[in-house]
Amino acid sequence: MIKILTGIFALSLATFAISAQEIKWEYPLKGDAKAVKASVSPFLYGKTWGYSIELDDGGILAKNVAQPLFAEYKFTDAPPGVKRGKETPFVGTAAVMVCNMSGGNSTILSWDDVKDLLAKGWDISNHSFWHTGIHWDKTKLLSPDQFKRELFWSQAVFAHYAYADKKAPLTFVYPSGDYNYKPFLKEFNLRAGSRVSGSSAASIFDPKFDPLELCRSNLDGLGGDKNKDPMGDFPKDIKDGTLHVDFSHGIDEKKDSVNYKAWQERLKTISDKYGAKGLDNVWCAPTSDLVSYALAAKSAKVDVSAGKITVVLPAGTIESRLTIRLEGIPESVKLDVPKDGLIYRQGDKVWLTTPALGKPNEAPKPKVKIGYEGNFAPEIKFDKPMKVAAVRLQQSGGFAKGYVPRVVFLLKDGTRKEFNVEKVHKWTGFGPRWGGWCLYPLLPEEDAVLADGVEIAPDPAFKKVEVWILDE
Repeated sequence: MIKILTGIFALSLATFAISAQEIKWEYPLKGDAKAVKASVSPFLYGKTWGYSIELDDGGILAKNVAQPLFAEYKFTDAPPGVKRGKETPFVGTAAVMVCNMSGGNSTILSWDDVKDLLAKGWDISNHSFWHTGIHWDKTKLLSPDQFKRELFWSQAVFAHYAYADKKAPLTFVYPSGDYNYKPFLKEFNLRAGSRVSGSSAASIFDPKFDPLELCRSNLDGLGGDKNKDPMGDFPKDIKDGTLHVDFSHGIDEKKDSVNYKAWQERLKTISDKYGAKGLDNVWCAPTSDLVSYALAAKSAKVDVSAGKITVVLPAGTIESRLTIRLEGIPESVKLDVPKDGLIYRQGDKVWLTTPALGKPNEAPKPKVKIGYEGNFAPEIKFDKPMKVAAVRLQQSGGFAKGYVPRVVFLLKDGTRKEFNVEKVHKWTGFGPRWGGWCLYPLLPEEDAVLADGVEIAPDPAFKKVEVWILDE
């Protein structure tokens, strides 16, 4: 007999505590439940493999085409073989470059578009600030300072605009596959990185599984001459523990196009075989959810004793729900549903899904925030001195002929500090930007400066300005 309980109908007396050393969650067991075996399921809901789809470069088609297309295909929140689970839509990950966000280019996602995707179960992946980095040309390799600039400011801006300063992205998509970012990711609280030639093993059970080297299947032009087979580069035999990542720069918006139909066929094949209509053993989720679960599950310790189930995680664990598989619980034993959790039962087996355990992924330190924002002006005076960390300018179109960029910080002591704009434009280019943001940062390689204002050489291309300051 199958029993399903959800948090809508009942609540348990489960407890959740965080200390400096650990995170502890306890769930009471009632009645005759003495010989119970407990383990953490490899994937949420007791699923046996994970599937992620990443769409690169922040195109609006992620919202307008991919999101509704993916949502047509379903899996359930029940373990494989357990019926009557709640159907859940396939979702994806939008890999976004900060420089283009809400810059006035209608082909790119806005921050409101991102929030809409988040509300529908998607997530974003950090795709850098400027999309710089070319690993195959030794003359164009970024320096450590450049990598750190890219990562610090992309994380900071994402945290503010996408997550209301409550967390920062967990995952990274290497720009142009530049794996040289890898040594710097953890410093900026990025726990995973993906690219087409990633060296990680495909299974989370494999000792060579490396979240910083996730391998992606390139589906650009799916259905076309170079990618004719809609199921190309998809495993013929999905093994337990597989984490498979598909990737494309976009999906054709025309529903009668070869590309759109090929995506339909691929998703339908996966859904029919492994989703709600088939084995129902797939968890389709953003890459961030799959990685945070894998990391939490690997470090979790589960104990059944003294009339309770105890789950212990290291204090620094990034938040994730966990599904605990229990065996040996008689059907006569009543189990209440934990708050924000879920229970499925079949015979003496129970799948207990916890609420989110752990902490949100933080933005890197030092913390920054917007101290001033408004329409562009060549001179900005602050109401009070602020520790300035960067200036961000919205640019629409190319600079006027002969324009020379100049940013000067007006220090509190009456002196002036001119920013070295050359170090930025030598790296990012100095051409037209059709709806995007220029960044002139002091952090992380220099200290913030205590300033009363800022001067910026004017140009008609500049539309808006943000002054970022230390959040103290």
